[in-house]
Amino acid sequence: MTDRFAGWFVQQPRLDAVAESGSVAFASAGHLPPVMLDPGAAPRLFMEGRSPPLGVTAPGLARSQAAFTLMPGAGFLLYTDGLIGRFV
Repeated sequence: MTDRFAGWFVQQPRLDAVAESGSVAFASAGHLPPVMLDPGAAPRLFMEGRSPPLGVTAPGLARSQAAFTLMPGAGFLLYTDGLIGRFV
């Protein structure tokens, strides 16, 4: 990383899913929490697998990942607030 980008960070979600089994691995680096949509239940924020944004470092900082099975008829909604900003 050059000095030009010092102090910058990136928010990024990552989702790996296998349609046949419904298995999902999810990690979020500072991104907004996704919404879990289970049939017959109210939508809820999914707070697992979250970590600080990429570029944010601290001693002992660990990245988190969640693994779960998405049942038939369920949904997992990733979204954005639409903001892209640069704060210097």
